[in-house]
Amino acid sequence: VMMLNACGGSSFDIEPSAYLSVSPYHNSYYIAEDGVYGAGRGEYCEVVLDSPVCRNIYSTFVRTADTGVTVKQIANGNFHTVLLLEDGTVRLAGERTRGQLGINSGADNVSVWSAPVFDGAAPSSIKAVAAGHYNTILLDNDGQLWGTGYYSNGQLGMPYSLGSTIYINTFRRLDTPPGVKFRSISMGYDQLLAIDTNGGIWGTGANRSNSVTSGQLGAGILKDVNNLDTDAFQFIKISSKANYIKVSGGGAGAGNGTDAFNGPRHSLALDSDGYIWATGSNNNGQLGTGDNVMRSTFTRLEKPRGVSKFVDIAAGGRHSAALDSDGNVWVSGDNSNYALALGEVLQVNRFTKVSLPAGVSYMTEVSAGAMHTMARDNNGNIWTAGSNQYGQLGLGFAISTNAFAKTFSRLDGVAVQSAPQVALSGMVNPVLPFNAPASGVIRIGFIGYSLTSVSYSHLTLP
Repeated sequence: VMMLNACGGSSFDIEPSAYLSVSPYHNSYYIAEDGVYGAGRGEYCEVVLDSPVCRNIYSTFVRTADTGVTVKQIANGNFHTVLLLEDGTVRLAGERTRGQLGINSGADNVSVWSAPVFDGAAPSSIKAVAAGHYNTILLDNDGQLWGTGYYSNGQLGMPYSLGSTIYINTFRRLDTPPGVKFRSISMGYDQLLAIDTNGGIWGTGANRSNSVTSGQLGAGILKDVNNLDTDAFQFIKISSKANYIKVSGGGAGAGNGTDAFNGPRHSLALDSDGYIWATGSNNNGQLGTGDNVMRSTFTRLEKPRGVSKFVDIAAGGRHSAALDSDGNVWVSGDNSNYALALGEVLQVNRFTKVSLPAGVSYMTEVSAGAMHTMARDNNGNIWTAGSNQYGQLGLGFAISTNAFAKTFSRLDGVAVQSAPQVALSGMVNPVLPFNAPASGVIRIGFIGYSLTSVSYSHLTLP
């Protein structure tokens, strides 16, 4: 968790960033004092509310006062959500069809928070959670890893052969190297990265995209016995060039058709001296190296002029975000969906500073998804930019924004204006914030695989 003081100084704790979480697809979540809030896509029950629909404002789905539960960390994969509670236990919800919830029976989409099932004796306490494409990873207090879900690319450190089952549906202790204990984890689209107690990076899983090395593991170019590019099916030591304190796996399915599964993949790491290291696909400049050349090993980036150190990193789909010690957000990569919050710029291949919104002194945390970016400011406000197809920005409407916009929830206490009421079965009546455009299109719910859009105009704004 990164903490900034009022004078702009900073300190960094090696605990994982906990309070913001952006899914590989189209959701955003944050933890507040009164509970957990979520917005965006919800048809798989990954936003556990009264009905599985899209939400274009943040709604509370774990309220501390009602449940007595305090959430310490949240992570989410494609269509599932993982909560780490203050007492060291875990709860999960969402899609379970590929074993990603670690619940071996029940409905395909689990709409109530459920405890995981362990293969054998359960760990005494969990200290961190991570979620990927169809995986969930747990880090226990003894520094050991537990995993469930899909493993055909080696993302659980298990061998895979054609014709065998491609996922497990209960949590299993992973076969990590003897004597190695971990202190931090990250799950990318289909690569698992972990930092050991000595600050070294280990990894397993996909190192390719569409059968060609993309280098997201940072393990160099791996070959099988037939000299073909391959993934890693066991934990291997990736890098000990620095004392790493955080790693972030990216490469969400940011696209349509086959590109959703074979798109670019990359990963970032942060060392104790505040340098960013990057590896993987770079066709959109997401590594921030100043070019568009893929890297197959972690490469240290030079700090931009005026930056003393970076204190947080986030690898998204085709872009990356970082936070410096003065609370400035820096971004690199694809901006075609406005995820960089840099206006109409198409893409940048060096980390570029984002202008802070008016009235914001500094940001305290940053998170990146497939096509949008999320940040928290010094007053605890949430800001988002990028694609808003499913309402994932939490702005009350489904219009993408090319600069950071302040989000809101039904409980914010700000003036809101109801949109025209539409009588559609199963739909959620949308609510617009006080600063909504005077006209536009809002997405008001989810039916099957199609969103229903409603045009509005001539609102009487407060």
